[in-house]
Amino acid sequence: EEFDSVLPRLPKRPAHHARLDTMIEPVKVTGSQADGVRPRVYTANAHYTSTVLSERWDLIGKELLAHINPNDVRTIELFDADGGYFGTLTTQKAYWRDVPH
Repeated sequence: EEFDSVLPRLPKRPAHHARLDTMIEPVKVTGSQADGVRPRVYTANAHYTSTVLSERWDLIGKELLAHINPNDVRTIELFDADGGYFGTLTTQKAYWRDVPH
């Protein structure tokens, strides 16, 4: 064991384990390839997507887990139930992207 001081270091937190200040909310991936609506999720009164999610047509209709920092909802992180990471999603509301809220 390595010690930086008198107390041992905690192991690094896996990315899919939420921080204490994070809300976890189930979200459904919506969109329609036929109508040209790229995959996205809706939570915190806004639609969210990313370059990765927008290409994942196979996820439409699936439920995933959004990790939300209630002090700044400009972005959310998206995971599946097994901890698979789908990246950081940004709100599609342009006026919400620049100001923490």
